Amino acid sequence: MKIGILFGGKSHEHDISIITAKLISETIKNKYETYPIYINRDGFFKYVKNIEPKDFINTKSMVNCVFVHGGIRKGFKTIKLDLIISAMHGKNGEDGLANIICKLYDIAYLGSNNISSGILLDKYFSYAILKANGIKVLNTKYYYPNTLSFKQEYPVIIKPATLGSSIGIFIANNEEEFQKYSKEAFLYDKKIVVQKYERDFKEYNQACYKANDELFVSKIEEVRHDKEILSFADKYLGTKSNKFRRVPYI
Repeated sequence: MKIGILFGGKSHEHDISIITAKLISETIKNKYETYPIYINRDGFFKYVKNIEPKDFINTKSMVNCVFVHGGIRKGFKTIKLDLIISAMHGKNGEDGLANIICKLYDIAYLGSNNISSGILLDKYFSYAILKANGIKVLNTKYYYPNTLSFKQEYPVIIKPATLGSSIGIFIANNEEEFQKYSKEAFLYDKKIVVQKYERDFKEYNQACYKANDELFVSKIEEVRHDKEILSFADKYLGTKSNKFRRVPYI
């Protein structure tokens, strides 16, 4: 089975996408033929033989490739792909664009459809859908750059609406900080979401997927740390403040 791994892209989460792609490749390369397809920061497709984060500083030596019906072409060689796994993070990938690319070229892909992806990447839309279906969520407001005059009950947490990996997240304790940090968050996204910052809470991670109408869930993982919010480095670079404890699935 030939599997393409799509990663990189024009996103603020470009770097973590490379790490994700490497992890996927290392996990499956002994069982399947893997074909890493890198999208550089300018949006050009490149074929790479091995995924090593340090090799992506200069991409000029990489082989150009393009998508064709059922696969990719690099140089004069066409490679038919049975499946594409997207390791894209953030906009221009996780928002459904990667899925659309696969659909356009009739390549099977792993993941949700492009409509679901586009909705769920937006934090406000996600909370609104959960709330509409009777699931308790924090009260969430969204703002554009010209709507920042509203008063808040502090402290609040500010997040770019369609970004992850703790990039552009701030805690504001007053109006002055709200104005300052909101403007910084807008450097990453055209819309931000704002919620009351809760200090006394527990955080859990759980993965799930659906196959043949059957739902599969992972064990629950409790996140423990000694910071107000986990930074990008805490999550992905293994700093000491990033402490996890697995708890039994209930």
